[in-house]
Amino acid sequence: MISCLCLESKRKKAAQLKNWYKGKEMTFILGAGFVGNQLLASLSTYGGMIIASTTTLGKQESLRPFAAEVVVMKGDDEEKLQEILPRVHAVVILVAPSSGASYEDVYVKTAEAVAKVLQGRSTPLYLLQASSTFVYAGVDAPFATEDLILHPSHHKAKLLLSVEKQYLSLQSEHVKVCVLRLGGIYGSMRMLSDRARFVSGKELAGSGDEPTNHIHVDDVVRCMDFCMKNQLCGIYNCVNDSHPTKKELYETLCRDSRLPLPTWNPTKEAEHGCGVVVSHDKLIQSGFRFVHPTI
Repeated sequence: MISCLCLESKRKKAAQLKNWYKGKEMTFILGAGFVGNQLLASLSTYGGMIIASTTTLGKQESLRPFAAEVVVMKGDDEEKLQEILPRVHAVVILVAPSSGASYEDVYVKTAEAVAKVLQGRSTPLYLLQASSTFVYAGVDAPFATEDLILHPSHHKAKLLLSVEKQYLSLQSEHVKVCVLRLGGIYGSMRMLSDRARFVSGKELAGSGDEPTNHIHVDDVVRCMDFCMKNQLCGIYNCVNDSHPTKKELYETLCRDSRLPLPTWNPTKEAEHGCGVVVSHDKLIQSGFRFVHPTI
């Protein structure tokens, strides 16, 4: 009897929400972490209706001022995805592994769950996925563009590429899909100067001569908003104009902070960064302009 009452209560609540949101443009931010928080704050200034998700119960209150609805869920929660996705017009997928979580558990399972829920979608949806320039790991070319055929050497890069393909396969008459390959994000609470303390005195993977690719969080948010407004589809690299080598960047940061320099080990495989200059020409040609073109 209690279970029946609970079920009826859930049905009434769902009906009330459906009536409340009827006719309103809804955006779902799946994964309101660092970037998601910034995007949520930006989109809310336009007066749009936003649903935000977090995996942490304690973060609900900090998100409520910016979202019409805050949901505590993992990205692969099919039941909640089934309830949310049918009533939104756009979804921005910003899931990322927390400490101890694997790429398979977060990226792969989320993509599989979203794909399953969106099968047979018959109403318009814009899907924007945040990926990484790490998919270019192992590229043997002067610079990396979106049209390269990739065969990443690193296991994590392979997984990221497979996840991109899963989302892109959802493109249909009703579903538009855009993948943003983001460089290393800095700005706000992630200042480049903070990296000096992290790398100081450590042995880092690679020779140090590998180029870097970065993007300010403000430009990440602006780019996502730009993609949604202009309904961009396909893959776009989101990096700025600066490509200092790891050695140039990290040693400069350490010297500025008067900290011991890192050392380099070419025999170790890097867990981040792709080691090649990533081109943003396609994004620029679409009309986007950076607020922070250099680091």
